[in-house]
Amino acid sequence: KNAIAFANRGTLYLTYGDLSQALADYERALELAPMHANNHYNRGVARGMLGRRNDAISDYTEAIRLNPYLAIAHHNRGREYEDGGDRARAVADYERALELDPKLEPSTRSLKRLRGDL
Repeated sequence: KNAIAFANRGTLYLTYGDLSQALADYERALELAPMHANNHYNRGVARGMLGRRNDAISDYTEAIRLNPYLAIAHHNRGREYEDGGDRARAVADYERALELDPKLEPSTRSLKRLRGDL
């Protein structure tokens, strides 16, 4: 079996709103390629959309551990922290995301919102 195929199919399921099937495919991709940061990131997206904030944070943290330069993982973890009321961690993750990718507009907007600049 091919981890990339499971990850790609998971993304299709996610796009069409089948979150449980997307999560199953992302988990299978992780079984096959546990050291691939994007597999952890993808599962974090699915878990976050399913309302599993702590699991999503764990997935994003592992993705960042495996690839510290994955700006979108920092952003998404920040969003989960923000949604959970942890403003300080959210700001830190949004700032790190922008250090890595200054054009990451969602992080710029999130920081402005948290700082009251909107």
